[in-house]
Amino acid sequence: MTTSATVRVGPGDGVTAVAWSPHQRLLATGSTNGSLRIWSVDADRPPALLRGHTELVTAIAWSPDGTLLATGAEDMSVRIWEVGNSLPPTAPTPRIVLQGHTRSVTSIAWSPDGAHLATGSLDKTVQISRMGGGRIATVLSGHTGQVYSVAWSPSGVFLATGGGDGTVRVWRIGNGTPMFQLNGRAGEAQSIAWSPDGELMAIGAADGTLRIWELHSSETPTALRGHTGRVRSLAWSPDGQTLVTGAEDGTRIWNVSPLRHHATLTSQPRGATTLSSSTASMQ
Repeated sequence: MTTSATVRVGPGDGVTAVAWSPHQRLLATGSTNGSLRIWSVDADRPPALLRGHTELVTAIAWSPDGTLLATGAEDMSVRIWEVGNSLPPTAPTPRIVLQGHTRSVTSIAWSPDGAHLATGSLDKTVQISRMGGGRIATVLSGHTGQVYSVAWSPSGVFLATGGGDGTVRVWRIGNGTPMFQLNGRAGEAQSIAWSPDGELMAIGAADGTLRIWELHSSETPTALRGHTGRVRSLAWSPDGQTLVTGAEDGTRIWNVSPLRHHATLTSQPRGATTLSSSTASMQ
Protein backbone atom coordinates (compact mmCIF):
# COMPACT_ATOMS: atom_id res chain seq x y z
CA MET A 1 0.00 0.00 0.00
CA THR A 2 1.22 3.48 -0.85
CA THR A 3 0.58 6.35 1.55
CA SER A 4 1.25 10.05 1.23
CA ALA A 5 1.41 13.15 3.38
CA THR A 6 1.47 16.86 2.72
CA VAL A 7 4.19 19.10 4.13
CA ARG A 8 2.93 22.63 4.74
CA VAL A 9 5.12 25.65 5.37
CA GLY A 10 4.23 29.27 6.02
CA PRO A 11 2.56 31.59 3.49
CA GLY A 12 5.00 32.73 0.83
CA ASP A 13 7.66 30.44 2.29
CA GLY A 14 8.47 28.18 -0.66
CA VAL A 15 10.37 24.92 -0.26
CA THR A 16 13.69 25.05 -2.11
CA ALA A 17 15.47 21.87 -0.95
CA VAL A 18 14.51 18.53 0.64
CA ALA A 19 16.41 15.53 1.97
CA TRP A 20 15.42 12.32 3.77
CA SER A 21 17.58 11.17 6.66
CA PRO A 22 19.45 7.87 6.08
CA HIS A 23 17.03 6.00 8.37
CA GLN A 24 14.05 7.48 6.47
CA ARG A 25 12.33 8.76 9.64
CA LEU A 26 13.10 12.47 9.31
CA LEU A 27 12.66 14.88 6.41
CA ALA A 28 14.57 18.16 6.21
CA THR A 29 13.25 21.03 4.12
CA GLY A 30 14.81 24.38 3.29
CA SER A 31 12.93 27.54 2.41
CA THR A 32 13.18 30.75 0.45
CA ASN A 33 13.46 32.80 3.67
CA GLY A 34 16.50 30.85 4.92
CA SER A 35 14.67 28.77 7.53
CA LEU A 36 14.76 24.98 7.76
CA ARG A 37 12.31 22.46 9.16
CA ILE A 38 12.79 18.91 10.41
CA TRP A 39 9.69 16.73 10.02
CA SER A 40 9.15 13.31 11.60
CA VAL A 41 7.09 10.53 10.06
CA ASP A 42 6.51 9.13 13.55
CA ALA A 43 5.92 12.10 15.85
CA ASP A 44 2.49 13.72 15.74
CA ARG A 45 3.77 17.20 16.47
CA PRO A 46 4.95 20.29 14.57
CA PRO A 47 8.33 20.21 12.85
CA ALA A 48 11.46 21.59 14.48
CA LEU A 49 12.26 25.04 13.07
CA LEU A 50 15.94 25.84 12.44
CA ARG A 51 17.03 29.43 11.92
CA GLY A 52 20.47 30.70 10.99
CA HIS A 53 20.68 31.28 7.25
CA THR A 54 19.71 34.77 6.13
CA GLU A 55 18.91 33.93 2.50
CA LEU A 56 17.38 31.16 0.39
CA VAL A 57 18.49 27.61 1.27
CA THR A 58 20.05 25.97 -1.77
CA ALA A 59 21.32 22.58 -0.54
CA ILE A 60 20.70 20.06 2.25
CA ALA A 61 22.60 16.86 3.07
CA TRP A 62 22.44 14.45 6.03
CA SER A 63 25.58 12.87 7.41
CA PRO A 64 25.83 9.11 6.74
CA ASP A 65 24.86 8.26 10.34
CA GLY A 66 21.89 10.64 10.23
CA THR A 67 22.88 12.72 13.27
CA LEU A 68 24.16 15.84 11.50
CA LEU A 69 22.55 18.04 8.87
CA ALA A 70 24.61 20.22 6.52
CA THR A 71 22.90 23.14 4.80
CA GLY A 72 24.05 25.72 2.28
CA ALA A 73 22.45 28.96 1.19
CA GLU A 74 22.70 32.05 -0.95
CA ASP A 75 24.20 33.81 2.09
CA MET A 76 27.47 32.00 1.14
CA SER A 77 27.57 30.01 4.39
CA VAL A 78 27.46 26.30 5.20
CA ARG A 79 25.96 25.32 8.55
CA ILE A 80 26.22 22.01 10.37
CA TRP A 81 23.33 21.19 12.71
CA GLU A 82 23.33 18.45 15.35
CA VAL A 83 19.90 16.89 14.97
CA GLY A 84 20.17 13.30 16.22
CA ASN A 85 18.08 10.36 15.04
CA SER A 86 14.70 11.67 16.21
CA LEU A 87 12.81 14.94 16.06
CA PRO A 88 14.67 17.30 18.42
CA PRO A 89 12.54 18.61 21.32
CA THR A 90 13.97 22.11 20.89
CA ALA A 91 15.28 23.93 17.84
CA PRO A 92 18.98 23.13 17.33
CA THR A 93 21.54 25.86 16.76
CA PRO A 94 24.38 25.43 14.23
CA ARG A 95 27.27 23.44 15.65
CA ILE A 96 29.66 24.64 12.94
CA VAL A 97 29.45 27.58 10.53
CA LEU A 98 31.75 27.49 7.48
CA GLN A 99 32.22 30.77 5.64
CA GLY A 100 34.90 30.18 3.05
CA HIS A 101 32.86 30.71 -0.12
CA THR A 102 32.51 34.17 -1.65
CA ARG A 103 29.30 33.49 -3.56
CA SER A 104 26.19 31.32 -3.14
CA VAL A 105 26.66 27.68 -2.11
CA THR A 106 25.12 25.40 -4.73
CA SER A 107 25.76 21.83 -3.58
CA ILE A 108 26.81 19.79 -0.56
CA ALA A 109 28.00 16.19 -0.19
CA TRP A 110 29.27 14.18 2.80
CA SER A 111 32.07 11.68 2.33
CA PRO A 112 30.82 8.11 2.94
CA ASP A 113 32.61 7.94 6.31
CA GLY A 114 31.21 11.31 7.40
CA ALA A 115 34.67 12.73 8.07
CA HIS A 116 34.63 15.35 5.29
CA LEU A 117 32.13 17.66 3.67
CA ALA A 118 32.46 18.91 0.08
CA THR A 119 30.73 22.11 -1.02
CA GLY A 120 30.43 23.69 -4.45
CA SER A 121 29.74 27.35 -5.12
CA LEU A 122 29.06 29.97 -7.73
CA ASP A 123 32.54 31.29 -6.88
CA LYS A 124 33.93 28.46 -9.11
CA THR A 125 35.60 26.59 -6.22
CA VAL A 126 35.03 23.38 -4.30
CA GLN A 127 35.88 23.33 -0.62
CA ILE A 128 36.48 20.23 1.47
CA SER A 129 36.05 20.68 5.21
CA ARG A 130 37.24 18.30 7.90
CA MET A 131 34.45 17.70 10.36
CA GLY A 132 36.69 16.77 13.28
CA GLY A 133 37.99 20.31 13.61
CA GLY A 134 35.24 22.10 11.74
CA ARG A 135 37.66 23.79 9.37
CA ILE A 136 38.22 24.05 5.62
CA ALA A 137 41.02 21.63 4.75
CA THR A 138 41.27 21.88 0.96
CA VAL A 139 40.15 24.25 -1.78
CA LEU A 140 39.88 22.73 -5.26
CA SER A 141 40.36 25.28 -8.04
CA GLY A 142 40.24 24.50 -11.72
CA HIS A 143 36.70 25.06 -12.92
CA THR A 144 36.42 28.21 -15.00
CA GLY A 145 32.67 28.38 -14.46
CA GLN A 146 30.30 28.14 -11.54
CA VAL A 147 30.28 24.78 -9.73
CA TYR A 148 26.80 23.25 -9.71
CA SER A 149 27.32 19.77 -8.31
CA VAL A 150 29.66 17.75 -6.07
CA ALA A 151 29.45 13.99 -5.49
CA TRP A 152 31.68 11.51 -3.62
CA SER A 153 32.38 8.07 -5.01
CA PRO A 154 30.97 5.24 -2.85
CA SER A 155 34.52 4.40 -1.76
CA GLY A 156 35.18 7.98 -0.64
CA VAL A 157 38.44 8.04 -2.60
CA PHE A 158 37.21 10.29 -5.43
CA LEU A 159 35.14 13.44 -5.68
CA ALA A 160 33.33 14.42 -8.88
CA THR A 161 32.53 18.07 -9.56
CA GLY A 162 30.52 19.60 -12.37
CA GLY A 163 30.33 23.18 -13.48
CA GLY A 164 29.23 25.83 -15.88
CA ASP A 165 32.45 25.46 -17.84
CA GLY A 166 30.99 22.29 -19.34
CA THR A 167 33.36 19.88 -17.56
CA VAL A 168 33.03 17.13 -15.00
CA ARG A 169 36.26 16.66 -13.05
CA VAL A 170 37.16 13.66 -10.91
CA TRP A 171 39.61 14.41 -8.10
CA ARG A 172 41.54 12.07 -5.85
CA ILE A 173 41.22 13.61 -2.41
CA GLY A 174 44.55 14.82 -1.08
CA ASN A 175 45.97 15.28 -4.57
CA GLY A 176 44.51 18.69 -5.36
CA THR A 177 44.49 18.14 -9.12
CA PRO A 178 41.85 16.36 -11.21
CA MET A 179 42.74 12.82 -12.25
CA PHE A 180 40.64 13.11 -15.39
CA GLN A 181 37.79 15.16 -16.76
CA LEU A 182 34.91 14.86 -19.16
CA ASN A 183 34.38 17.81 -21.47
CA GLY A 184 30.99 18.89 -22.70
CA ARG A 185 29.00 21.89 -23.75
CA ALA A 186 29.14 25.07 -21.71
CA GLY A 187 26.83 24.98 -18.71
CA GLU A 188 26.26 21.27 -19.15
CA ALA A 189 26.92 19.64 -15.77
CA GLN A 190 23.98 20.62 -13.58
CA SER A 191 23.93 17.44 -11.47
CA ILE A 192 26.10 14.37 -10.82
CA ALA A 193 25.45 11.02 -9.11
CA TRP A 194 27.63 7.89 -8.81
CA SER A 195 26.01 4.49 -9.12
CA PRO A 196 26.05 2.49 -5.85
CA ASP A 197 28.91 0.28 -7.12
CA GLY A 198 30.95 3.29 -8.29
CA GLU A 199 31.21 1.98 -11.86
CA LEU A 200 28.87 4.49 -13.50
CA MET A 201 28.37 8.22 -13.21
CA ALA A 202 25.14 9.94 -14.21
CA ILE A 203 25.42 13.55 -15.38
CA GLY A 204 22.42 15.82 -15.83
CA ALA A 205 22.83 18.55 -18.44
CA ALA A 206 21.52 22.05 -18.96
CA ASP A 207 20.07 21.03 -22.34
CA GLY A 208 17.96 18.26 -20.76
CA THR A 209 20.31 15.43 -21.72
CA LEU A 210 21.24 12.66 -19.28
CA ARG A 211 24.67 11.10 -19.81
CA ILE A 212 25.89 7.82 -18.33
CA TRP A 213 29.66 7.61 -18.04
CA GLU A 214 31.36 4.24 -17.58
CA LEU A 215 34.39 5.30 -15.58
CA HIS A 216 36.64 2.42 -16.61
CA SER A 217 35.82 2.74 -20.29
CA SER A 218 37.27 4.99 -22.97
CA GLU A 219 33.91 5.06 -24.74
CA THR A 220 31.98 8.30 -25.12
CA PRO A 221 29.27 8.58 -22.44
CA THR A 222 25.85 7.28 -23.44
CA ALA A 223 23.42 10.17 -24.00
CA LEU A 224 19.77 9.68 -23.02
CA ARG A 225 17.21 12.21 -24.17
CA GLY A 226 13.70 12.87 -22.95
CA HIS A 227 13.82 15.97 -20.79
CA THR A 228 13.39 19.39 -22.34
CA GLY A 229 14.57 21.37 -19.31
CA ARG A 230 17.69 21.46 -17.14
CA VAL A 231 18.30 18.20 -15.26
CA ARG A 232 18.92 19.51 -11.75
CA SER A 233 18.78 16.38 -9.60
CA LEU A 234 19.53 12.65 -9.81
CA ALA A 235 18.91 9.66 -7.54
CA TRP A 236 19.96 6.03 -8.06
CA SER A 237 17.98 3.10 -6.67
CA PRO A 238 20.00 1.06 -4.13
CA ASP A 239 20.51 -1.78 -6.64
CA GLY A 240 21.86 0.59 -9.29
CA GLN A 241 19.38 -0.58 -11.91
CA THR A 242 17.15 2.49 -11.91
CA LEU A 243 17.82 6.21 -12.05
CA VAL A 244 15.37 9.01 -11.25
CA THR A 245 15.95 12.41 -12.84
CA GLY A 246 14.36 15.69 -11.80
CA ALA A 247 14.28 18.51 -14.32
CA GLU A 248 12.52 21.77 -15.04
CA ASP A 249 10.02 19.89 -17.20
CA GLY A 250 9.23 17.14 -14.69
CA THR A 251 10.50 13.83 -13.31
CA ARG A 252 11.49 10.67 -15.19
CA ILE A 253 12.50 7.14 -14.24
CA TRP A 254 15.11 5.31 -16.31
CA ASN A 255 15.97 1.64 -16.48
CA VAL A 256 19.74 1.94 -16.69
CA SER A 257 20.58 -1.65 -17.64
CA PRO A 258 19.32 -1.43 -21.24
CA LEU A 259 19.68 2.38 -21.05
CA ARG A 260 16.13 3.24 -22.01
CA HIS A 261 13.57 5.53 -20.47
CA HIS A 262 10.50 3.67 -19.26
CA ALA A 263 8.34 5.96 -17.12
CA THR A 264 7.35 9.57 -16.64
CA LEU A 265 6.04 11.10 -13.41
CA THR A 266 3.91 14.20 -13.25
CA SER A 267 5.62 17.13 -11.61
CA GLN A 268 4.81 20.48 -10.12
CA PRO A 269 4.77 23.32 -12.69
CA ARG A 270 8.25 24.56 -11.87
CA GLY A 271 9.77 21.09 -12.12
CA ALA A 272 11.93 19.17 -9.66
CA THR A 273 15.10 20.62 -8.18
CA THR A 274 15.97 17.95 -5.59
CA LEU A 275 15.37 14.22 -5.33
CA SER A 276 15.87 11.65 -2.59
CA SER A 277 15.46 7.91 -3.10
CA SER A 278 14.12 5.44 -0.56
CA THR A 279 15.98 2.33 0.56
CA ALA A 280 13.61 0.10 -1.39
CA SER A 281 14.48 -0.75 -4.98
CA MET A 282 12.11 0.49 -7.66
CA GLN A 283 10.15 -2.13 -9.49
